[in-house]
Amino acid sequence: MGFAFVDDCDLIQSGQDPHTVAESVQAVIREWGDLMEVTGGALETKKSYWYLIDYEWVRGKWTAVNGDVGDFVLSVRSVDNAKIGIERLDCNKESEMLGIWMAPSGERSIW
Repeated sequence: MGFAFVDDCDLIQSGQDPHTVAESVQAVIREWGDLMEVTGGALETKKSYWYLIDYEWVRGKWTAVNGDVGDFVLSVRSVDNAKIGIERLDCNKESEMLGIWMAPSGERSIW
């Protein structure tokens, strides 16, 4: 499963093959960026990040792990048409999504 937080929107894709999922998320981000461009906007990479999550069966339950796509980088186009990579986070790393702190693995920090 691929999970990306892009410009106050969660984009979720799922599938069997991590490369296919990553490419699908890239296509959605490209289309989203094109729509933003029409209104004079652009996606904000400082507020954007993504996870690629796979699941392994561990001691009788599914556990979230990082999906493997090698050096694949999700990217967006800036307002001056430069290609900018989006930060990929480890599935154990918490991030704030619409006011809620969470990690796809379910791990959490102790405050």
